[in-house]
Amino acid sequence: MGKRGFTLLEVMIAVAVMGIGMLGLLRLQVISIMLTDHARLVSRATTLAESKLAETLAAGQPEAGTTRGTMDDRPPLEWLVTVADHQPDGMLDGAGEHEVGTHGRRVTVVVEWREGRSRREVRLVTLALDGRTH
Repeated sequence: MGKRGFTLLEVMIAVAVMGIGMLGLLRLQVISIMLTDHARLVSRATTLAESKLAETLAAGQPEAGTTRGTMDDRPPLEWLVTVADHQPDGMLDGAGEHEVGTHGRRVTVVVEWREGRSRREVRLVTLALDGRTH
């Protein structure tokens, strides 16, 4: 008569193999959670940067200067808006003046946060032209 069933050793080996496989799946789950959290932070930082840029440009030609603040979040998002005069290169008309529409300001928005031991940032830059004519 033949034996039917599994020996204790076969069962223990099967459980060990399944355990190793489950550890690999657990590690993938942890990585997935970390990447999802990173994507959430980048999305929130980008939305904040776009909001600050739109806010700066909504009032017309922005004044030169720097504005900063912090958005309470986990982790906190620190933002910095810098407006500086834009000096175009090589865009002169025949009289040596800058061409129409080239005067303006460079607007830079930087949103930073800490992620683990690293410092991350989202940076948006645009030109706000005033359209003066000469």
